[in-house]
Amino acid sequence: MSPGNASKCQLMVFWIGAAAIASLFALGAYASWPTNVLSGGTADTIKRAFGETFPQGWAFFTKSPEGPQAGAYVAKTRESLLVTPQSRASNLFGLSRNQRAQGPEIAVLNADHALIWVDCTGQASTCLSKSAESTPTHLTNSEFTRTICGDVVLTYETITPWLYRGFESVGDTRIVRTAHAIVDCSGKVDLR
Repeated sequence: MSPGNASKCQLMVFWIGAAAIASLFALGAYASWPTNVLSGGTADTIKRAFGETFPQGWAFFTKSPEGPQAGAYVAKTRESLLVTPQSRASNLFGLSRNQRAQGPEIAVLNADHALIWVDCTGQASTCLSKSAESTPTHLTNSEFTRTICGDVVLTYETITPWLYRGFESVGDTRIVRTAHAIVDCSGKVDLR
């Protein structure tokens, strides 16, 4: 095969691949649109086939804002240890990435099987106070970025539905369960 024919063959393979990828994107966009007058009767069939072939959707990349979340509070003062939102001045208006490292840090601490979780049915302040008075579990935080240290109360919280956010007695979240821990951050960093 001559050099001219080889480059033509490579160019043809490139354009066929590009057309296939563009078709896949167009089909994905079509499958994500709601049913309308232009979609006709084929939309449901295409959506079903596309969903079975590529099941991720955008939920693969994002977490539901209404899903449960983990929290951490100073045991004595009940002050939140979360360094969110990103737009705070202390986070350099989003340039600092410490708040992004905090989620995995809390997840590692919450996954410790030694933690004693207690269900919370009352007000958040009452649950945090009761948990702070309970016997703590001793944990070691070996994460690279350590923001959860000392005498803390770890929590699982649910988001209050938008329908109830207007009531004064209802906060943005409701604590579902708590665990009291003393977290040691003086150890060696685990670089995995």
